[in-house]
Amino acid sequence: MKKTLSKLGRLFIRGRIFTPQGFIFRAVLIVIFFLLMEVLGLRRYAMILSGTSPTANAQDMVAIVIACLYIVFYMAFIFLAPILFMASGFFYLFTRKTEKSHK
Repeated sequence: MKKTLSKLGRLFIRGRIFTPQGFIFRAVLIVIFFLLMEVLGLRRYAMILSGTSPTANAQDMVAIVIACLYIVFYMAFIFLAPILFMASGFFYLFTRKTEKSHK
């Protein structure tokens, strides 16, 4: 288990970004972080979009920061993660096809 985490850490830090594996890894990270926020119940903090404070204190900076983080990961989950998954598939197919044509 420790070796697996070490390997994932190396992939995240030193991994190539523009590879199919890099795209999938980053998309999975977005999905994991968003699902973790959902499980922790941070969705209720997104009510600041309608001008309502989740803590009944309009100047609660912690609630505002949590809300902004949730909204950023929500948008990344909806828009960026599917694009990364599709891009990894297309990139893999393209590189496999070009490798076959060069042989």
